[in-house]
Amino acid sequence: MTIAYTLPASIEAEKAMAKARKVNPFRPLFNSTLACMTFPFKLDRNCEIHIKEELMPKKAIIDVSSLLNENDGLKGFIISGYSKKPFPSPLIKKGSSTHQASFMEINKFVFARLEKSFKAIEDISHKFSL
Repeated sequence: MTIAYTLPASIEAEKAMAKARKVNPFRPLFNSTLACMTFPFKLDRNCEIHIKEELMPKKAIIDVSSLLNENDGLKGFIISGYSKKPFPSPLIKKGSSTHQASFMEINKFVFARLEKSFKAIEDISHKFSL
């Protein structure tokens, strides 16, 4: 089980579970790599996504560095991606001690990429790169 917190990071899965405080599904777009319609989404404000079911065969389709194992995932401030099925209606419930969150199970091929990591992690990595 690998959880990625820093850029660049992505996952590819047959099925994934996601949690976010703000969810933005977008209109369908044709994806030339997959040669089909895809349904883009953006998860915002303390979000995470992890692989519930691996690809068969377990081989990256979009990004060769994608995490592919069951329970691998991403955590960060913004995660974007797309799936082959329409984005599901989120189930809203308690996500932390102070905030509610939206929980989604995304079926059919899912690709997600970490767009922005947490501010504290960015600050720490910036200090060590100097």
